[in-house]
Amino acid sequence: MIPKIVLTRKYNTLTISNGNDKLSINFDGKGLNITQHNLNARYILYIPYSGVYVKNCDFTPLKHNSTSYVQVITVHSNYSLTYDIQLSSGKISLVKHLTSEEMLRGFVSNGNAVQEFHQVIRAIIHNYLNMSTPIYTAYLKLSIDDEFMRIFEELKCKVLKNIIIFYSAGFSVFIKRVGIKRFNLSISSTSAYIDKFRSIVTELLRSALIIHDVRFGRINNDVKILLDLYLPCTIK
Repeated sequence: MIPKIVLTRKYNTLTISNGNDKLSINFDGKGLNITQHNLNARYILYIPYSGVYVKNCDFTPLKHNSTSYVQVITVHSNYSLTYDIQLSSGKISLVKHLTSEEMLRGFVSNGNAVQEFHQVIRAIIHNYLNMSTPIYTAYLKLSIDDEFMRIFEELKCKVLKNIIIFYSAGFSVFIKRVGIKRFNLSISSTSAYIDKFRSIVTELLRSALIIHDVRFGRINNDVKILLDLYLPCTIK
């Protein structure tokens, strides 16, 4: 998978070596400033299924024919943006959009920037929760230590076949073990319990050894019928 660059307020400068050209991309907390000046590099390199690492050297972008490409993720106070940057024939093109949860697929809790990367996780969750909807859902495929279930100890619990269900009024978590330290989770919450949803999803993703998949606004097909048992009929 393609390496990505993460810029935060602390690790805020990427330097790119692109042939004879040297570019500096600085994140000022609001947006990107791109110049020809060679600033001191200080950024986070995110390599899916490898880890996240603090770097202070020039980054060489992927190149196809005469076009170079780099993807930069910026972390703001309560949201995250992704910049798709192309460099070609001395020209720079940039497309900006909200960072989606797809960016988290392949995250491995490895490297010297794991704690910094948790800012990205929080910001992406904020991106989703800033949407106005009567119900919030998340479908997660994680490698995670079994002890993670302690975060549900205040919820009621039932076991149906091979699915563990933790629930309370307007909130539910369906868990299916699919291997050693491998779990699929479907989490649903009404808007009244958005803070609980935010807290639990954040802790799950931060505790994951590997994030194999994460999808907001969706749940596993296996639990759609069971879900009606644990959410108020007013939102069906």
